Amino acid sequence: MLFFVVPAKAQEPFVSTTVDKKDILIGEQIRFSVKIIFPTNAYKVNWFSVPDSIAHFEVVERNKIDTSFNSSTTSYEQTILITSFDSGQWNLPQFPVKFQSTQGNVAREALSEAIGITVGYSPADTTGQLRDIKPIMEVTIEDYTWYYVAGGALLLLLIIYFAGRYLKKRPKKEKPLFTAHLSAYEEAVAALKILKGYNLQNESQVKPYHVGLGETFKRYVARKQNTRLDNATTGDLLLQMPAAGLNADEVSSLASALRTGDAVKFAKYKPSAVESEESLEKVAAIINRLEQKSPTQTTKP
Repeated sequence: MLFFVVPAKAQEPFVSTTVDKKDILIGEQIRFSVKIIFPTNAYKVNWFSVPDSIAHFEVVERNKIDTSFNSSTTSYEQTILITSFDSGQWNLPQFPVKFQSTQGNVAREALSEAIGITVGYSPADTTGQLRDIKPIMEVTIEDYTWYYVAGGALLLLLIIYFAGRYLKKRPKKEKPLFTAHLSAYEEAVAALKILKGYNLQNESQVKPYHVGLGETFKRYVARKQNTRLDNATTGDLLLQMPAAGLNADEVSSLASALRTGDAVKFAKYKPSAVESEESLEKVAAIINRLEQKSPTQTTKP
């Protein structure tokens, strides 16, 4: 009988309960450990559950369940940190661990041990001795003002340095070649209208008339091309006109008007009032023709 009973007992699940201390101060923590051992592959375990708050105790932390195996048995162990803020003598309750046999429908239940815990306060000082008042301690106050000043100055220098580098490397915006409130065409129309008001019977106004006519045309072409033509001669302007879309007759008409102006400026040529007016009409017609190629204004001179 003894040989048959002992092996049978060895196959029963075994539950052990331990704590690291049974006397604690209020708020001190206890390590509450539960360990079970059972035959490998003989049972399925339904592990116990501890609520967050137990009578007179509170759960602080739950550690993971540690599992270990050997040739014939399996063990589970879990440690739970518990504390209490109620003074007195209290029992940690029993927690059920359920086992379900893998060989049939046999179910077993094992309980953890109910352990008594004493929760108290720190022992009072019963000596009755008076304690001396501690002397006043001198406190050294460090002045960090200069650190702040130096840090601020360094930061300011860094900002100036990097701002200077940025401004130096930033591409400079090119200034526009021409500044005018009117378009190139509108400006030419206005200039021709002024020239029409000259008294060509007065010899003193003939030369300014032709100089203004040539400058008006040159400025119109320069603004349309967005380039400087201050030093361009009449021949330079005429060479550009075929590329601008003028035919041979139109280039010839323009050449007649501009070269009349050159003769007045450089050879003291004195054209008639009719010839001067025709020069203005020719320049106006060419400007209108060029504007048709690249229109900016519908008004004609």
